[in-house]
Amino acid sequence: MANSLPVSWNVPEELKKDIRKHVGYLIKLCPGWVQKLTVEYTTSIPYGEHCRASTTCDYRYRNVHLNIYPAWIWLNEQDKKTTIVHEACHILVAPIQQFIEDMVESYLPNNKENKDFAHAMWDVAHEASVEDMAHAFIDSGGWGEVTIDEDGSTGEDTTVKPFIEKEDDHNS
Repeated sequence: MANSLPVSWNVPEELKKDIRKHVGYLIKLCPGWVQKLTVEYTTSIPYGEHCRASTTCDYRYRNVHLNIYPAWIWLNEQDKKTTIVHEACHILVAPIQQFIEDMVESYLPNNKENKDFAHAMWDVAHEASVEDMAHAFIDSGGWGEVTIDEDGSTGEDTTVKPFIEKEDDHNS
C-alpha cells in the first residue's frame, strides 16, 4: 500500500482543507500501481444528486482521478471517511473492473441486450463488494487520523501521507 502519493488538486480553496484531511484514508489503501492522484471538485454529477464521490482508475497508466460532488459538503465526518474508503476500494478492484469491461466488450461486441445485462449484473456485485470491503477496513480498527504534510500548502501538487502509528500505539 502507498506511504505517500503525489496529488494534484482541483478543488475550491474553501473546500480543500476538508477534502484533504480525508484523502489520506484513500492513499492508505492505494495499491502500489497508483503513481498519481488527481482530486477534483465538480458540480457535474453523472450518478445522481446523492452521489458523494467517484473514482476513475487507469491501472495501465498508473493514475487515479477522484471526483468530489456537492453532496459531500453535507456529510458528517464518519460518512466522509466511509465515502473515501469506499472509493479507495474501487481502486483496489480496478484491474478486475477493467478485466470485466474488456471481457464483455470482447465476447458480446454486437449484442447490446446481453452487454447491458452483463454490465448491470456486474454493477450490483461490484458496488456491493466494494461497500462490504470499505466497512471491513473501517471496522477492523487501527485507523487513526491521517497525517498530511504541507498542511498549509496552497500548491496544486502536494504529497499526502496516511496514518502513521504513534509511539504510544505500541505500548497499549
